[in-house]
Amino acid sequence: MADLHSDYSSGPVNKRQRTSAMYQRKRAVTACEPCRRRKTRCDNARPVCGFCQNNHGQCSYPDSASDYATYDPASLAILDRLNHVVTLLETQPIRESVSRQSLREDCFTAATPASHTSSHVAQGARSTSSLRNQQHGDTSTYLDDELFGRTNIAGHPATLLNCESIFQWPIFGTPTHLVHSFVLEHATNASSTTDSMDPTRRGNRGIQENDFTSLSKRFLTFVHVKNPVLEVEEYQEWVKIAVDQGPRWDGPSCLVLITCALGCLTEPFECDYEPEFADRRARTEQRSFDTVDMETAQSYYMAAKKRLGLLDPSHLLVECLFFFGVFEMYCLRPLKAWNYFNSACVQCRNLLWIRSQRSISVNPLAPSTVDPPTGALRLIEQRLYWSCLKSELELRCEIPLPQSGLASFNQPDLFPSPPETQTSSRRNNDKLGETGHELDLEYQRGWLYYLSEISHRRMINRAITTMSPPDMDQAESWIKNIQENLQHVKDLEHQIDTWCSCVPPPIDERVSDHELAHFVQSRSIMCREWIHRPFLYYVIHQPREDLHMEQAFPLAEKCIQHCVDLIFRIPKHRQHGLWFVCRSTITRALLVVAAIRSERFQVSGRWTEALQTARQILHRYKHEAPDLEQAVAVLEPLICNAVVSSE
Repeated sequence: MADLHSDYSSGPVNKRQRTSAMYQRKRAVTACEPCRRRKTRCDNARPVCGFCQNNHGQCSYPDSASDYATYDPASLAILDRLNHVVTLLETQPIRESVSRQSLREDCFTAATPASHTSSHVAQGARSTSSLRNQQHGDTSTYLDDELFGRTNIAGHPATLLNCESIFQWPIFGTPTHLVHSFVLEHATNASSTTDSMDPTRRGNRGIQENDFTSLSKRFLTFVHVKNPVLEVEEYQEWVKIAVDQGPRWDGPSCLVLITCALGCLTEPFECDYEPEFADRRARTEQRSFDTVDMETAQSYYMAAKKRLGLLDPSHLLVECLFFFGVFEMYCLRPLKAWNYFNSACVQCRNLLWIRSQRSISVNPLAPSTVDPPTGALRLIEQRLYWSCLKSELELRCEIPLPQSGLASFNQPDLFPSPPETQTSSRRNNDKLGETGHELDLEYQRGWLYYLSEISHRRMINRAITTMSPPDMDQAESWIKNIQENLQHVKDLEHQIDTWCSCVPPPIDERVSDHELAHFVQSRSIMCREWIHRPFLYYVIHQPREDLHMEQAFPLAEKCIQHCVDLIFRIPKHRQHGLWFVCRSTITRALLVVAAIRSERFQVSGRWTEALQTARQILHRYKHEAPDLEQAVAVLEPLICNAVVSSE
């Protein structure tokens, strides 16, 4: 008691203040976090206490590094200054050190030979795990800033990226109310075109159980490889049951039918992007009409749709909704695809929310986070989360649509985890009559592409939020922030170079002519085009004697060069991203036309060839989508006038 009273007794004025007065003393025994929240007795076993071990909980103890009770005042002052420096570094607009590290770990390394693709996937898993551990204290902020930006703003990011935003440039003199959104203007017609294909038309094979195996193989080869959402072994068991017993009225049969519908629409890839390959392109286009069976695909689609409404909320329902959205994208019906993707996101969000409320480690006062489950469930949730979220954001880059709310869940995994081995995949590939090695290689290459797509989405969103702040008008920011953007473009182009240097050989166009390698290279060019687009706008709309014109002009020329390259690189086969291909073709053609109309550039013959190529591609598909038909009707006279004026 004497000691207790002495703490409150008056003493000398210059008596040294005790450190324990600033920070509470550390308790002799501290319970783990789950036991503290539940107010249960903890046996303090390390690394996992008895309660958490019995209940498979996430056992964690308070970090002793944050206990400063034993620090003297001088050390506390030093720590305070260091924390201040760290805060300044973390609030930089472009966190270059984190960006470089994330870019390298996004795409793994490019040093491993192509024959060891499985090691690429395993290394990617280790890299993402390492990055997650390093960023564990600020994972939610990292994801929000780098992957999604401020996408909850109305119309963002569509108003920055889509072709309608280019139509509103002053150089075209187009009334803004005429080009707000070609897609939304035809929203009332979406339902009438959805089932326009007649399943009873001549040539329609209908649903044949004997075709399930071949169609599922086409699905795995051309569709699943780009979005490895399914558990292949389980999927193949369902296909086998459907072949033996016929489709039933349940979830597995619904999934088999919609994937067979996708199998009817897929076709192989051929790269022929230079003008001298025009004859080959014509033959490819004619052959595609013969290989794509739209009527049979519609039969499978309608059969699957009848079963979709019978499914209860589950991961299987999310998978079915996702592939229904992919089917609609194959058919160039973006709003119908959005409905399915949005429903998949909402269902996925609900499943994550329900599990988070059951978790013993949830903190009701903290933002909604999801503790990772264990085993196969964790892998399935990762794939569904990232696939649904990526699909939603891709459509929101073209159409001003609201969020589903899935992004509000701070997924603790920066990437989905690739499978450790391909043994089960090889065993099930043999069931399809395919050699294990060939589909194994495709499966591994697909996972590399899948991870590169997610890292590319982070990179392009980083560029968007840097070059075009959402809280400013696009044109205003490109004019007022010209000096800052001149510096930003150097940093961002360096990040793109780093990203490209880390692309693994199986999906690197420099060493592979595979379809996925082509897409990865096109993604990098798309990102380069975007970061140079503000300078094209600046050169076209600012006076010739402007102070920054000399620096901006070569960057504007780069933008046009990238647009021309992208038009010639357009894939001609039907695939998931066909509608995006048509929309991006309109956007790049408009940028080339704007440059020609400005009369500030030396027009190259390759520019006009690119415009003619764009016309051919758009005329082929415009009748399948009302929004494309309207956009082409507006674009057509602009291209004709530009070609005539350049002669």
